[in-house]
Amino acid sequence: MVRVPLTSDGVGLRRAELESQVGTIERDPSRLQDVAVQAAARHPEWPRYAVLRLEDTVTHLRDGRVAETTHEVLATWRVVDPEHPRAVGS
Repeated sequence: MVRVPLTSDGVGLRRAELESQVGTIERDPSRLQDVAVQAAARHPEWPRYAVLRLEDTVTHLRDGRVAETTHEVLATWRVVDPEHPRAVGS
């Protein structure tokens, strides 16, 4: 598993921008294809993404200390043509 760098220098999408689209991505995981497209276009030297998962990670505190961390997969998308990704419908 590789984390997608959600920065303007990474895939051109910041974390806050992605978080504002969580509901849309949950309903239509194909929206994650754009992340693979942008990564390939911006960073041709990077390995290609084959599967993308949108996860929600929650850190639970107890008495000010980390008690537990939970992960929930919100959406999964298998990238169309990972070696040469393009927008879905193109």
